[in-house]
Amino acid sequence: AYDHIAVPFEKVVDRVEKTRDKSRSSLFQVLFVLNNNPDAKVAEFSGITIESMPMDHDISKFDLTIFAEDSPEGISFSFNYCSDLFNASTVSGLRSHYENLLDTILVNSDSSIGNLAMLSAEEEEILIVDYNAVGYALSGEGTVLSLFEEQVSKTPDAIAYVYNDSRMTYKELDEASTKLAYYYQQTYGLEQNDLIGIMMDTSNWSFLGVLSILKSGAGYVPIDPALPKERQLYMLEEAKVKGLLIESSSLFDVIEFSVPVFSIDIQYADIEAIPESVSFSSLATPETTAYVVYTSGTTGQPKGVQISHKNLVDYYQGLEARIAISNNKSFGLMSSLSADLGNTVLYGSLLSGGTLHLFSKETLMDGVKLQSYFKSHQIDCIKIVPSHWQALRVDSELLLPIRTIIFGGDVLPISFVKDIAAQDANVEIVNHYGPTESTIGKLLHQVDPNFDCVRIPVGRLFSDSEAFIVSSDMSLCPIGVSGELLLGGSGISKGYLNREDLTQEKFIANPFANSKSSTLYRTGDLVRRNSLGEIEFLGRVDDQVKIRGYRVELKEISRVIQGYEGIVQIEVLFKEDSTGIKRLVSYLVVEDGYSESGLKSYLSGLVPDYMVPQLYIVLDQMPLTSNGKIDRKALPDPEITNQRTYVAPSTKVEEALVTIWQNLLNVEQIGVTDNFFELGGDSIIVIQVVSRAKKKGYQIQVQDLFDYQTIAELAVAVEQNSKRLNTAEQGFLEGEVPLSPIQHWFFDRGEALSYFNQAVLLSMDKGITKEQLEKTVDLIAKRHDALRFRYTKEIVQQEEEWKQFYGESTNLYRTETIEKGKDVAEAITAICVKYQESFDIEKGDLARFILIETPDSEAYNRFFMVAHHLAVDGVSWRFIIDDLETLLGEETVDETLYLANKNNSFRDWINKLKNFAETEEIESQLEYWQQINYDYTLLPTDFSANKPTRETKKTYEAILNQEYTKYLLKEANAAYSTEINDLMLSALQMTFEDVFDTQRLALGFEGHGRENIFTDIDLAGTTGWFTNKYPVILSRNGAKTEGDSIKSVKEALRKIPTKGMGYGCLRYLHSSKEIRNSLKDCGWDVVFNYLGQIDNVLNKNAIFSSAPENSGDHISPTSLLEEKFIVKAIIVNNELRISWDYSEERYRPETVKKLANKFIENLTQLVEHCINKEEREVTPSDFGLSDALDFKEFDALFETENSQDESVLRF
Repeated sequence: AYDHIAVPFEKVVDRVEKTRDKSRSSLFQVLFVLNNNPDAKVAEFSGITIESMPMDHDISKFDLTIFAEDSPEGISFSFNYCSDLFNASTVSGLRSHYENLLDTILVNSDSSIGNLAMLSAEEEEILIVDYNAVGYALSGEGTVLSLFEEQVSKTPDAIAYVYNDSRMTYKELDEASTKLAYYYQQTYGLEQNDLIGIMMDTSNWSFLGVLSILKSGAGYVPIDPALPKERQLYMLEEAKVKGLLIESSSLFDVIEFSVPVFSIDIQYADIEAIPESVSFSSLATPETTAYVVYTSGTTGQPKGVQISHKNLVDYYQGLEARIAISNNKSFGLMSSLSADLGNTVLYGSLLSGGTLHLFSKETLMDGVKLQSYFKSHQIDCIKIVPSHWQALRVDSELLLPIRTIIFGGDVLPISFVKDIAAQDANVEIVNHYGPTESTIGKLLHQVDPNFDCVRIPVGRLFSDSEAFIVSSDMSLCPIGVSGELLLGGSGISKGYLNREDLTQEKFIANPFANSKSSTLYRTGDLVRRNSLGEIEFLGRVDDQVKIRGYRVELKEISRVIQGYEGIVQIEVLFKEDSTGIKRLVSYLVVEDGYSESGLKSYLSGLVPDYMVPQLYIVLDQMPLTSNGKIDRKALPDPEITNQRTYVAPSTKVEEALVTIWQNLLNVEQIGVTDNFFELGGDSIIVIQVVSRAKKKGYQIQVQDLFDYQTIAELAVAVEQNSKRLNTAEQGFLEGEVPLSPIQHWFFDRGEALSYFNQAVLLSMDKGITKEQLEKTVDLIAKRHDALRFRYTKEIVQQEEEWKQFYGESTNLYRTETIEKGKDVAEAITAICVKYQESFDIEKGDLARFILIETPDSEAYNRFFMVAHHLAVDGVSWRFIIDDLETLLGEETVDETLYLANKNNSFRDWINKLKNFAETEEIESQLEYWQQINYDYTLLPTDFSANKPTRETKKTYEAILNQEYTKYLLKEANAAYSTEINDLMLSALQMTFEDVFDTQRLALGFEGHGRENIFTDIDLAGTTGWFTNKYPVILSRNGAKTEGDSIKSVKEALRKIPTKGMGYGCLRYLHSSKEIRNSLKDCGWDVVFNYLGQIDNVLNKNAIFSSAPENSGDHISPTSLLEEKFIVKAIIVNNELRISWDYSEERYRPETVKKLANKFIENLTQLVEHCINKEEREVTPSDFGLSDALDFKEFDALFETENSQDESVLRF
């Protein structure tokens, strides 16, 4: 360099660095300038005074420039830096460390560079002590079992887990796991730290298996059933398991395993016989191994990480102290047991009394199913790998719990945080970090979506642990400097099972004084501590990478590949391809005998699917560095090539799938014979394919992508799926059907049971023949099975019970003719009354369809349909009328098609509802419904009547005109984001307060009952009595204005849990008689039912139209009229008609007339108020805050000191 000192710097750059990068200075980014002329004097000129002045460097040419100025007073330093790259605090720290080094050199000039101290004593104290203090004390006492037993004693009846239709309370789980633990001890002769394998996918059995193994005193070894058999055998043999828990479906897969096998789903029946009083004590202590999780190893074989009860207790207690994990009441397990990622929610739920929702392997890959499940179940908290979570989004809709989402297993992109905050700002986001050796995790960061940062930190310690960041020579790194992360403390693993050599290599003696840990684990992760003291993850210092949440040693993959024929050299990298997607890429030098397809098959039998490279690049030779090592930087970037035979799509299904694949795989052209996985697909992208296909109406299961890896094959599977996916009962249904809640209510009434109908009388075109009608009615009777219900009374446990069954098929069609000269209206009514009174619920045939032929003087015949209410409700009639019009309107009817593919039956629904009644979600509502019972106050009457019957019933009808009905249906609801019921019930509450001066109105509300609470139930087209009837207490809560009245009622209605379904479930379906009876006295004086718009039921040009005649009493006149008022609202001919049924033995006609007219007056007043309101006003329920604030507290949030300040806007 000194020989060519005159060569311009720019020419050197041109020769050395061919490609310029404008983001940085060329060749080097740090410049050191030494001005070492201490004796230089300022020049003197006659008559001129010259003074030395410091130079200001306002612009930094390099990233960092250090100026050293040697003068008689000493050497002074100045640091000039690019403010876009460095904070002032970073440069200040750099200056301080430079000073420390210079001071040390002066004192210890003979010391080696590696031993020079860069940090001050104060800094070391901060890094060793201060940053490792969590700020709270943890007891660290006990075992997982002792904490679980504490929880059982606190909440024995709480639901511990939910898996499909299976669930257990904490008490049941405790008893069942104790019996299994006793069996293991007796059968396997267990001693402390013995191990039992568990090879099951996530299910109720695997959950029970885990707890029972822990309770026995053994540790469990989770083994993924999908792993290659050789890997499974290695893990079982190395762990020396005493037994292996499986489900019976895996029996043939373990035949060759030389280990005792326990098929838990079959053999558990024998275990139940063990008496609960059996003498049993667990062998577990805090130091006992709780589980061993196998992770990827550099030798080509996995290594088993041992985690003790003490480790787990430390983890849970720290998690509770930092983020109050117990505040979440329900958790979703989003991963398998074979990875420890999910243990956060598994133990977080089990040890805090929460409910853990378990999902099958297939469901965890199906975004549509999970989105639907999360909407119908209260999932408070999940933990998930970021890439998995992203794959589960359905279009723009994110999969979010209600309270907390914990990310772990991979880097959390900032964009994910922004997406979550945009959709639901109330969800707490936690970034969680920690290798398996540190017991699930050691660091966490509670993410603030509004905090601007380059990368999201992994945070701070939260349990009894320590973290140190060190350089390659094990010196502490200053703040802002990257180094390897070392972890210590109570949560650090016992080491690797049967691998003392590797344990000593990775678990080292603590070199730092003033530290409480004797051993530190070398994570191999490259991190730094930022200026706020939080740790940021930067990458790896070795060949380990994270793939879909699994830690993978690239050397392990290389060693396995090296064993395949024809491999000369191999290097495996995790690199971005030309599309920006990171993939496992294998670079190979090969000889004769090599086959890419053969290598893939070989690997699939030895390693998990996530360890099989997706791209294979064959090279003539490996590029080498100057010292003979493989030059990884010189390996070519992977490309997705188009050297495939292109076959274009030929069907609509294929075209849709091609579009989905191209978008997700970022490949410009894909043919129907191209292989999904060879194009770069993986199991995460599989989830997205399934989700997007379902949005387009195509049914694909996750497994289909693995079974049919080309579009040509997959399209055929899609066609087959469309035929096989309907799991609803088909054909002619037979057998018993459980009673619905409303049917239980009906039988509790006890009188005139066979005369309780619903009926529809229609005018019909005379061109429709008897033969057409009879054939059509026969088809309807075959499709709508509820029309064949029959009932028997049985004695069960000394109590009478009504049982419901599907009856035999009979002819439901009848014809009646009105003779010429008779009064047509009277004759029609007489015919209707005859059939209204004809049913016998014990004989069945609960429906009749009657053609009433009228004289020629009448333009239309009549068609009378009547069915016992047990078989139909208002919605059912819509389905039946729609079917009638469709079938009668077609020239030819495809009977097979009409009768095929029925949706779920009434029986399907009630069976689901019975299971739902036992869930924690429903049981937790008991107090709510009991409180409503306490708030019930009687409505005053004009006369004292004991039990009036329907013979005393009178009806008064009031009408809201067409103009205001139109407003009620549309414009009026914009003002407060209401529904029509909100306004009608507000008017109803105001009316009773005006007339009777009642502050609270006890109302029986009737809904259609077909709520969307089960993802696998479709009731479209299903007949039956689904009505949901439940109590509501309405009050104006001191409201003085129309707006406050509306808001009060709206919020009361929104607070009703699960749209009132819980009341019927608890009152009539719950297995506990005590719970059922606790709601026995829930009452109401007024029943309200909005029946909708009858104008929408009959099409304008349809075969049927409304008939004007009276069809008689639908309910027996001798039955009791229990409610004081039955208020029914229906829209007919664009008018809202309100009918008031009452007993003349209770009220004077003028009282009811006053009520009815006052209601119309109040409703009109509310509608006018709403349509004249200029600004939309929101309430707590619009933001999910119904349970946190009432509307007055919510409104107070927007009040200002200056009430005239119009700049304060509502949300």
